[in-house]
Amino acid sequence: MRSAEAAKNTSAMIEESVKNSKNGVDIANEVGKVLEEIVQSVGKTTALVSEIAAASAEQAQGIDQINTAMAQMDKVTQQNAANAEESASASEELSAQAEQMDSVVQDLAALVNGASNVTKKSTKANKPAGKHVTLSHSDHVFHNIASGKGQKKTSREASRTTGKAIPMSNEDFNEFNS
Repeated sequence: MRSAEAAKNTSAMIEESVKNSKNGVDIANEVGKVLEEIVQSVGKTTALVSEIAAASAEQAQGIDQINTAMAQMDKVTQQNAANAEESASASEELSAQAEQMDSVVQDLAALVNGASNVTKKSTKANKPAGKHVTLSHSDHVFHNIASGKGQKKTSREASRTTGKAIPMSNEDFNEFNS
């Protein structure tokens, strides 16, 4: 009887051990599935982290390009400012030269017209309107030479100088002065 009971107990223990083994196998399978899911999640996380790193690198590259563009824009802006300053200076110089040219043209007109007193137009750089300018002795001489007064010419000389009124370059004026 004891043996039968011991055999029964052993059989019950064996059955319980088999159940526990099956239960352990089922739990191990579940743990394996969970571990597989964890591995997949880690893979997804790794992929996301890689994408974030790539996006960050692209952003850094974009910021570098923006910095380069800003530096170029700054350089161009500084060049434009320098060019504008040079243009303003050149404009002032041209304005002064235009006023000087106006004065020269008025003097030339006085020479051509033969007036000994000529009224100049008033400009910023010139004297006020109504002030008379007296031509110098050399201006009168140039006028006389240009108009042919006081010179006796042969018909040959007259035909050579026809159309030549007043010298227009410094070299021509130097010829008249010598």
